[in-house]
Amino acid sequence: MAFLFKHYPKVLYEVKKNNKKEELINITKRFGLNILADDQSTVFYDYFVKDTDKPDIIASKYYDDPTMDWLILIVNNIIDPLWDWPLTQRDLDKFVSAKYGSKNIIELPSDIQTIVYNRAVGRVSGTVTSNGQLEDIAFDVNGDGNISISDNADLLNLLNTNDSTDQHVNGQLTAAYLQEYYGAKLLGKDAIHHFEEIKAPSKRTQGVTIPEQKKIISYTTYNTIASGKKRIVTNKEYEEDLNEAKRTIKLVDRTLLRQIQSEAKNVFG
Repeated sequence: MAFLFKHYPKVLYEVKKNNKKEELINITKRFGLNILADDQSTVFYDYFVKDTDKPDIIASKYYDDPTMDWLILIVNNIIDPLWDWPLTQRDLDKFVSAKYGSKNIIELPSDIQTIVYNRAVGRVSGTVTSNGQLEDIAFDVNGDGNISISDNADLLNLLNTNDSTDQHVNGQLTAAYLQEYYGAKLLGKDAIHHFEEIKAPSKRTQGVTIPEQKKIISYTTYNTIASGKKRIVTNKEYEEDLNEAKRTIKLVDRTLLRQIQSEAKNVFG
């Protein structure tokens, strides 16, 4: 991005907090190019970013000039090339593991844990009545169709994060219920992030791919929809979808390159 920053204004900034200001390039400045203001389809081309692609690599391939990487970033409104650019699968896996952890667990404040556990114990003793089918399933942690003392012990291990949700038959459903009704945080790359209803499948018409139509729904709504029209999205799948969406970028027609370079030089006077 050297070509772009060469024309940026300078600013005095105290970097070391020693009462001595240094002259730095003001990279916080943003600008647009008049030539790109009219978003005409004839000017832009779609490009799918591969794992091996970086802005300078694409600029080199398409514009025969790696220093034009800044144009790719500006056209696609990329502020932070580190995180706004799609991660490689390897880097994405590292990011997901660091963000969510590898163990699928339920996190709840201790006071809420007590409320949930006491309610489950009350269900076994008969002092508490059912809140409905979803609670019945959530408190039947081992999935045998009955809420028992054994289920209470399993629930306690889940609440204390001693067990992961995948250690129990209904562990994931227990987590989903606690997330929706008690505000639990679900950690782990394979833990539930959200639920989706599939309104219409992806289809291709006259050479154009129409993306799948979907919407995020609650766990309660999820249980009212037919199996083929809904899905569970895990934390990992959610991050993969976000990363995949970044892979389709736009490239400006190379015939406009000289005009763009000239305009960029004059932006800051």
